[in-house]
Amino acid sequence: MKKNKIPVWLAMLVTGAVYFGDWYVNREVVDRTDFQEVVEYQSNKAEIIQMNAYDQYGFVITEHNGTKNQSIFERTNDHWNLKATAELKDGMWGISNTEDGWLYFGMVYDSSVTKVFVGEEKAELFNAAGPTKYWLYLEPNKYNYPIKAVREIGKDIIIKDK
Repeated sequence: MKKNKIPVWLAMLVTGAVYFGDWYVNREVVDRTDFQEVVEYQSNKAEIIQMNAYDQYGFVITEHNGTKNQSIFERTNDHWNLKATAELKDGMWGISNTEDGWLYFGMVYDSSVTKVFVGEEKAELFNAAGPTKYWLYLEPNKYNYPIKAVREIGKDIIIKDK
């Protein structure tokens, strides 16, 4: 009875192709111009709760093992890149140390909010569907500032005391 033997060189070639094939699929097949595809790739096993993309920034809320995180994506040269991720504190804000400084970000669920301040500086505000608004602010120096949301009418919302 004749045994079918696979030449060693063929086995190594197939093994290498499978290994590098997985690497290629996992690293290169993601269309970085497609926000949703990038988010799904980056989120790993976390459940995506909210996802909104704007011209320059994209905001994603995920939940994994009972912890909610917010991720900020930045579009550079038409490619989406993960800029920062942090656990949402009080369900409203996070802070992450980036190469550019401290990135404060979060959301408010009140449609009457017109401004958000980190310390004395105004954050960028982005409207989403419904009453949700995302905000972000890059602070190059310090990281312990109060955060407040200013309403059109009524009392300000203290998001974080100093």
